[in-house]
Amino acid sequence: MRNTWVLLLLALIFQSALCAQTTSPHTQPGKLSDDQRLQVTALSHRAVDFIDKRSFKDAERTLNKALEIDPENATCLFNLACVHAAMGKSQTALDDLRRATDAGFTDFTHIETDPIFLKMRGLKGYEDLVARKAEITHAAGQRIVEELKEFIGDKYVFSVDEKRKFVFAVRSPSLLKSLEKSIDDEADSLGQLVFSHPSDEFIRIVMATPSDFARIETRPGVGGYYDDSARMLFVHRPGAELRHEFVHAIHAADQHALGEVHPIWLSEGLATLYENPRTEAGNKSRLLPNDTWRLTEVQTAARRGTLIPLEELVKMKRAAFTNRADLAYGEAGSLLMYLHEREMLKGFYIGYTEHYEQDPSGQAAIERITGKKLKDLQAEWVQWLADRTPPPRPRVE
Repeated sequence: MRNTWVLLLLALIFQSALCAQTTSPHTQPGKLSDDQRLQVTALSHRAVDFIDKRSFKDAERTLNKALEIDPENATCLFNLACVHAAMGKSQTALDDLRRATDAGFTDFTHIETDPIFLKMRGLKGYEDLVARKAEITHAAGQRIVEELKEFIGDKYVFSVDEKRKFVFAVRSPSLLKSLEKSIDDEADSLGQLVFSHPSDEFIRIVMATPSDFARIETRPGVGGYYDDSARMLFVHRPGAELRHEFVHAIHAADQHALGEVHPIWLSEGLATLYENPRTEAGNKSRLLPNDTWRLTEVQTAARRGTLIPLEELVKMKRAAFTNRADLAYGEAGSLLMYLHEREMLKGFYIGYTEHYEQDPSGQAAIERITGKKLKDLQAEWVQWLADRTPPPRPRVE
């Protein structure tokens, strides 16, 4: 049942990280107060604890309390359907799925393939629901546009890509065209690089005016974020922040499909690879990983002997990693860049995801693909670092 519950777990991880720092929106922007969002988060955490213990009646009661606060929380509705299916309540679970799709849930991959729904697939209502997939997807896209208008205002230009599951809110028509092209290029490039599962739920991509961005995102020095609980990427300009956060969005979709929650070193390391991408020779649409300005900090730490040991880096919890962000982000990205240059990155990721349950940290996957223990690999990686030239920090676009 890991694939099912990871939908809730991933949303909670991203949401918890943001709740203490920002008032970013969640399922329906602007309709919940900060206190209500925190209550829903706490109840959802409790539901996960009950699910882990297979206490489905307690999980049912807890999710219903969350839905009393946020009745149209599509993820909670879907997870309630999973709980009812696990309890053998197929018709009730089907009713939950209808409510979830009415609220904007469009992950039909899970609905159609998750074994937990096996018993309900003979129900006529289930067949009718799946047959309405295109209609539901279209309605969800239009619903999201209306929600974004409420959140950010109606002065923006909106566009829905139902095939890729992107909804754009951009401040000008010319910017929309260039943004759609850059996002399409990055999505295709990431698919070729490592990710094999495109998003089954709409990703909201908002490029706000500087004034709207400052009003909503109050943390100093933050140029953008991706909130997986809202499936929202929020920035105020093109460039490194947009590319970085979009990797998070696509990586989250891959994790949802795989039923996995990857460690922060891997998440942030992958995102840094596209902060300063290069293009493939003869194909400007193909973006390839590249060194970033973060390399300067990593090289300095290597010379001083103050690098975070790789064995420690891959096991760092989120708080410890972000507390050392200036170095940790660069180290994680440079380690993955090292694997990429040796044509090992995709093999590492495939091996990691296939053996995820045995080693969620990724250490064993690195050691398998390189044939070296991390301690020995670190010496070779540090030597590789010394011969590289860091690019300058990008100017604001």
